[in-house]
Amino acid sequence: MTSDPTSPPRSASISKKYPYRRDADGNRICAVCGEPCSLKYCSEACRDKAYVRCWPDWARYMVAKRDHGICAKCKCDTEKIARILKAAHEMITGCSWGRCVELDTVRTKMGFTREHLWEVDHIQPVSEGGGLCGLENLQTLCTQCHDAETRALRGRLAADRRAAEPMPLFTEIAESTETRED
Repeated sequence: MTSDPTSPPRSASISKKYPYRRDADGNRICAVCGEPCSLKYCSEACRDKAYVRCWPDWARYMVAKRDHGICAKCKCDTEKIARILKAAHEMITGCSWGRCVELDTVRTKMGFTREHLWEVDHIQPVSEGGGLCGLENLQTLCTQCHDAETRALRGRLAADRRAAEPMPLFTEIAESTETRED
């Protein structure tokens, strides 16, 4: 699942990451898998693979299509919660348009602090080699589970940084204490 260090960065355009390709005879081949084809991609699967790696919005769309808003950790159905919240809001206020202060207040009180009730999460974090991944490294997490995962990752990264910092030797501490006393 680690990204290829020779591949262009995520910020590069899709044309740089997946340029048109040709075989030794000059025939077009798929930019992803190398199979013969007449277009840039031989199938929707190859197109989706390229798009997921290049466009976060497409990755979110594909994860939503695959997982239907079900959190991989707590199995919370965020799409169902969103429908219930919207229906309850419409019943109480008579307001049927999308964004409304009262609806945001209810969502916040329920613990959903962002516009979306779920986030796309890297199973193997980007900081640990999970960047430029496909759908196999992405999962749906409700915002609460995503926040918990993020806190845990930050804790691991901080512990790794602390472990990498050299600890002063006891003799160095004693010497610095002696020079201050003089």
